Amino acid sequence: MIARNGVPAMLPELRAVSDAWLAAKNTAEKPFPGFFEERYKIAHFDNWRVRHRGSVVAFANLLRGGFEIELSVISCATTTALPKGVMDFG
Repeated sequence: MIARNGVPAMLPELRAVSDAWLAAKNTAEKPFPGFFEERYKIAHFDNWRVRHRGSVVAFANLLRGGFEIELSVISCATTTALPKGVMDFG
């Protein structure tokens, strides 16, 4: 998990994952909550990411609730290089 202040440095990698997901699904950006908006939606929240063989292959933005243990995924994207079982890992 990456705290939101560390997310801006990761934006190019996250954009590449998002673009790969859109290409694999043969679709375009979706209205909120599905679109990739760097300044607020991506960089404003903590981020969970998965690296495989040195590359980010999945990410999710996390919205913290009123309690430390309460988290909600507000967006998620993966690449085709995602190893089996990673989405269950999250």
